[in-house]
Amino acid sequence: MDVGLVGFGVSNKAIYEHFKDTCNITIHNENKISVPNGAKAIFGDGYLRCNEDIVFRSPVIRPDKIKTHSPVFCEATYALNKLTGTKICITGSDGKTTTSSLIYEILKHKNAYLGGNIGSPLISALEGGYDFIVSELSSFQLIDSSPKCDAAIITGITENHLNWHRDMDEYIRAKENLLKNAKRIILNYDNEALRKIGKKYGNVCYFSLNHPCDAYIKDGCFCLKGKKLFATDKIKLMGKFNLLNALASMLATYEYASLEELENAICNFNGVASRLELVRELKGIKFYNSSVDSTPSRTIATLSCFDKGKCVVILGGSDKNLSYDALRNHLSTVILLGENKHKILASLNNYVDKIYIVNDLKEAVTLGYNLCKSGDSLLLSPASASFDMFSSYKERGELFKKYVNKLV
Repeated sequence: MDVGLVGFGVSNKAIYEHFKDTCNITIHNENKISVPNGAKAIFGDGYLRCNEDIVFRSPVIRPDKIKTHSPVFCEATYALNKLTGTKICITGSDGKTTTSSLIYEILKHKNAYLGGNIGSPLISALEGGYDFIVSELSSFQLIDSSPKCDAAIITGITENHLNWHRDMDEYIRAKENLLKNAKRIILNYDNEALRKIGKKYGNVCYFSLNHPCDAYIKDGCFCLKGKKLFATDKIKLMGKFNLLNALASMLATYEYASLEELENAICNFNGVASRLELVRELKGIKFYNSSVDSTPSRTIATLSCFDKGKCVVILGGSDKNLSYDALRNHLSTVILLGENKHKILASLNNYVDKIYIVNDLKEAVTLGYNLCKSGDSLLLSPASASFDMFSSYKERGELFKKYVNKLV
């Protein structure tokens, strides 16, 4: 069999490892790159024309850009249809990484694998014989696929990736694809778009901050399937949005874990790197890395954890064709950087007390430190993607931590 790989990032490198001993592999890439011995390569003009029997696209490449008569897959969704065991899949504009990680924490002692958009390729789990597969999936992976799964979770839908999707309707349809072959559907009742989507399906359960449903908050406690559990203030995660993530994880796992296991895992979870991550405290100033905040809605959720007047926020990066107007009432002091800094400035001007523009992240950290006083926080929450200056949000967050840890 001939296999085509369009793009050669993490997911398609895993596909190469899976097929290299049994198939003829051709790597298609716009720019010339180093390829493994034995693989063919097509670079430059025409790299999107594929004649192989099966084609795998990197998630960032739209399927309609590829010219082929053969089936086209993303690694993650292809692997999900091959994997056995209980498959729990998570998507959403915000919260999918934290929710995926929480579910894995609950199930990790039960022979579980965590992968997908969160980092580890799912194809690598095929030989593992795992009892549980926890998979985070993006709209890029779902736009052309409805993978089979036992539970499908959508944490919420807000504007995102409109520089890649044609419009918001296409983005929503991509997210909804996750539900079409799911045995059980778990949706955020507090999200209007998801309430509308939920009416189409019969196998839906909901979670909410305060609406009585399958999982919600009442009197400061988590409630699950009519039973009051532990107090919300026992968890370490900051923010109401993390209460929603905890509720979603409970609904996904209560059939497979005891209530004691749920409580222990959720209460002891410290969060994921680059998501409201406390880096250090220096001279009474706290430094938080929330580099994963790549949309205004995610930044607004993060800002809800801080006193507006005591938080200096670093914003900006590569643009997703989103509006930044919604940030106006949530900010007091802002430092802007990145390719979209002037677009954000135009949105915030006359609404935010203090706005500064810098050239790079190191300058932003130094300026932010000087602007803060004891009791304040310096927060990296860019409301933008990272690809103008960094390879990923993780690299952006790691550099922020590096510069913060050098402050004296």
